[in-house]
Order: sequence, then C-alpha cells, then structure tokens
Amino acid sequence: MLTKPFTELDVLGCFVQPIVPMNVIKRKSLTIASNGRVANNQLFKLFIGGQFAIQSDLAVMPKVVADEHEEELALESDRPGFPPLVLKLNPENPAESDTREPNNWLSEFFQHPCQLRPITDTRIPQLVIASYGSFIALNNALTNPLPIESLAANLVIDAEPWAEMNWGTEVSINQVQFVVGEPMTHPQLDVVKLNWKEEGELTSAQKLFRPYVVGNDRRLRFGRMAQPVTGGKITRFMFAA
Repeated sequence: MLTKPFTELDVLGCFVQPIVPMNVIKRKSLTIASNGRVANNQLFKLFIGGQFAIQSDLAVMPKVVADEHEEELALESDRPGFPPLVLKLNPENPAESDTREPNNWLSEFFQHPCQLRPITDTRIPQLVIASYGSFIALNNALTNPLPIESLAANLVIDAEPWAEMNWGTEVSINQVQFVVGEPMTHPQLDVVKLNWKEEGELTSAQKLFRPYVVGNDRRLRFGRMAQPVTGGKITRFMFAA
C-alpha cells in the first residue's frame, strides 16, 4: 500500500475498450477488482493481415457495442452487407470466447485476414486518465470537433486543460488509488493533420498546444497511463448514458 498523499480527482466519464484499438464504450461506472482489472476492458487486440491494427481513423472502423450485463459484444457497421454480429462472451474468462465468426466478419469487412487475439498478459492493465478541459480546449480550436470516445480514455476527469501533465505520480478517484505513468499520445492527434479553425503554417492554436507535442511524430499528449493499486467502484456524474 502506498503511503504518500494522493491527488483526489473527480470523474466525469467512464469507458471500457474491449477490442484494442477500436472504439471505447461509455459506462455508468467502472468496477476495479482487487487485482486492478476492469470487466470487459482490453479483452482482445485486432490484427489485420497478421499486423496489429494501428488505426488512426475510427470513422473507417466497425463499431463495437456491448450490452449492459457485460455478457456479449457486437460488431456493427453502416456499410451495406454487414449486419450486426454478436460475440457471446465466455462468463468464466471473456478473453477465451469463441471469436471465429467475428474473425470472418472482420476479414470480409477489411478484405484482409483478421484475428481477434486474446490479451493474456498477466500484468495489471493500465487505464488512461484524461482531462475533460484538455478535450474541450482542443475541440474549440478545431473545425471538425472530435467525439470524446475517439480518444480512448477510460476515465475522463473534471480538470483544467492539460492539468494531467502536472499531476504527480499518485492520484485517487472515488478512493481508488492509481500510480500514474507517462503522458499518452494518440494517432488521431497529429497537429499537422488536424483541421484547425485558423489557417497557416503554425496557427495560434498550434502554438498554444506546442508544449504538449511529442517530438518528431507531431502528436499531442492527451491523458496519462495509470495503474490501479486498490480496487473499488468509480461512478461518473456528468456524461449521459
């Protein structure tokens, strides 16, 4: 057990990401087990053509949805010829669910062999914690605002823009304690490719965000990786279901 004082944070939104790197799913709460795991979060990784799918544009991806009872997932798409496909989850170990039908569905969708590979890493999975203020500041500078789900944060915090960059190494949310790691970057946050409201080689918005850009890859930092060190239930109080 850690003994240093923790920075207490208020949570606005809770999300899980069953299939990495596909969309996150909004939840009313997250229950973190004593071993640090969250139900139906990071069950599978998507591989396309034998390579891990590093996808920067969720608009071209199918959508993952889940029932409230955490018993099944579904793949959905607006593309003609792709009706929703339901994946029944193994109640004993969801990562051991039969993925043959979803693999076939995804292979047809992407026109390449696809596989949902279970995430079997025995280490405690880390969650992504991000500031809602950062998200609002970014969207205020963009012509095409991003949906909050596209940034793959598990916990969205009531905080000023980029306040997460100034957190210490230990934070607490609803009395659940976390050790906080390095700032995150995201494929969608390439400062050159984003549609800024202002035009020019380096806009005032880009100058504002420049301290949060990571080196040559031009991506904005957004959120922090965090590993739970205690269990408990975290409940959001803002985003509607």
